[in-house]
Amino acid sequence: YQYRIKVQLLENLKNNDRVILHMPTGSGKTKTSIESILDYWKVNNPTSFIVWLAHTEELCEQAFEKFQELWSLRGQSETKIYRLFGDHNPIIDDKKSGILIISYKKLYNIKNSAHDDIFQNASKIKQNSSIIILDEAHLTIAPTFNEAIEYINNTDRTKIIGLSATPGRGINDEENRRLASFFNENKISLSDSSYNEIEDPIKYLQDNNYLAQIEAKEVASNFTYELSGDEQNAIRSQFVDFSDNILKALADDEERNLCIIAQIIEQVRENKSIIVFACSLEHTGLLNELCSLYGINSAAIDKDTSNYQRRLNIERYKNKEINVLINYGVLTTGFDAPNTEVVIIARPTMSPTLYQQMLGRGIRGVKVGGNRKCTLIDIKDNLQGLPDERRGFIMYNNYWN
Repeated sequence: YQYRIKVQLLENLKNNDRVILHMPTGSGKTKTSIESILDYWKVNNPTSFIVWLAHTEELCEQAFEKFQELWSLRGQSETKIYRLFGDHNPIIDDKKSGILIISYKKLYNIKNSAHDDIFQNASKIKQNSSIIILDEAHLTIAPTFNEAIEYINNTDRTKIIGLSATPGRGINDEENRRLASFFNENKISLSDSSYNEIEDPIKYLQDNNYLAQIEAKEVASNFTYELSGDEQNAIRSQFVDFSDNILKALADDEERNLCIIAQIIEQVRENKSIIVFACSLEHTGLLNELCSLYGINSAAIDKDTSNYQRRLNIERYKNKEINVLINYGVLTTGFDAPNTEVVIIARPTMSPTLYQQMLGRGIRGVKVGGNRKCTLIDIKDNLQGLPDERRGFIMYNNYWN
């Protein structure tokens, strides 16, 4: 199925300037897209820049490593792969060609910088970018992201390729149409051997052992919270996520936290590898402390965790030195641990995109080094409207030709 995506993409780029690849989390969209793009670039314009844009350092680092790996196998000459994210600030040489891995934040800062060397970098990128890849492409119509993209886009010669498991922006009809319009309503998805689009890609991948079967389990927390009229209207009409007040109330509820710990204990007894998605930074720390009290090997990761400590904790988790990895907001994308057997969603969300990304951390199948089954434990409060595991992938299909 990855080969068919590649064939379709290379054919599509002959006549189209913009396209989005719609592949579920766990199906290999990063590797598939990079291999396709390198083949296209080598034939069409190897003296230009490939620009890969992503919104987190984890996603940028993942792309950097994959480009290095595939160029060592597929490359025909020496080319430079630049990191422009986090603390990386290289000066691009005057050949004005290579592969640039850039975070949106870094690009936005480059765009607004008055420093001469940074301006010269930006000028080289703008003059000679032939391909721009937008990871997590559903973010592209957000104003700051869109502004950064258009800054380096040369409309006469640049191909723009989006990647997403969820090519939509919630249930906001207007935003979904704007996103589809950005890519000229041009979408490539998984197809069968006759190149007919597969109606349910997730089921196809599960049936063929590329994704794990999901054993979903809802656990009632007995938590009650009465939404205000404004909160109800915002959620219903704008599809915004739950407010910080709601998440804080969830995180502070003692009975609910004991419910979460009980689920962790049950899975640890079976020696499972578990990822927990917490409600807040404080909630991450609290659950980690509770695990320690019960003698459970765990680690907490959040946006304030140093890069060194984050990598160390992830490696310890992958090596099964710890059973439980508790996080808030940093392991939804750009994180690959096929050994994950249980995902506990301890924070509610009204975003199908976020829900699908959280679930995606545990659905690697046997054929890609994962598991035949993944247990999804959803802590169920009295807040309604949570999407199921397939909704985030298929709900946007009618926006695309």
